[in-house]
Amino acid sequence: MAPETLYVTDSGRYLTGWQLRQRIECGEWCRRIVDESTGVILVESADETVIALTILAMGSLPSYLEVRGDGHRTWVADRRRVVPSSQSADVVGPIGPQRQTPVSLHTR
Repeated sequence: MAPETLYVTDSGRYLTGWQLRQRIECGEWCRRIVDESTGVILVESADETVIALTILAMGSLPSYLEVRGDGHRTWVADRRRVVPSSQSADVVGPIGPQRQTPVSLHTR
């Protein structure tokens, strides 16, 4: 499943168009300026930080990242992040109607 658009923030975080829409719809970010000629979007976070997002070509995604989806949502996942089998971790999936609370993984 290929997302409609990929973005990279000025801090180097990658996200899909779905992730961007979710952050705007839930009020985490507020869209401020869209420059269609350059593909730059400026959003403001709840703590009033301005974040610049730039459209990214699909082939430009770093090799350690991959786009994942479940048929309704798409998100960028970092393949380098691994939870050691000897530890437990709280994992939060993409925000959306299907999962809004953390899922706890315990290996015992």
